[in-house]
Amino acid sequence: MVKSAQFTKTLSNGIETTFSRGSIENKMPEEPYYDVTVNRKEEKFTLKMNKNSNGYWAIQNRVHLPVWVVDLEPELIKTVKQNEA
Repeated sequence: MVKSAQFTKTLSNGIETTFSRGSIENKMPEEPYYDVTVNRKEEKFTLKMNKNSNGYWAIQNRVHLPVWVVDLEPELIKTVKQNEA
């Protein structure tokens, strides 16, 4: 399956998300990451997701995000995994 470089998805609660896939250059094996934009009404946040040291997808630098964005993490992870499959 070809991985999508950029795609959008509306999450179950109607929040629109845009995913942009990238990879860290000069790393073997490839280390993919996603820049994610989350839109809810008039609020817009950008975050980065990559695999943590345990090999699981996670949001980076979550301390600067509102709780409602962090609460979306399971759906964001599911979406990333589907794209990586």
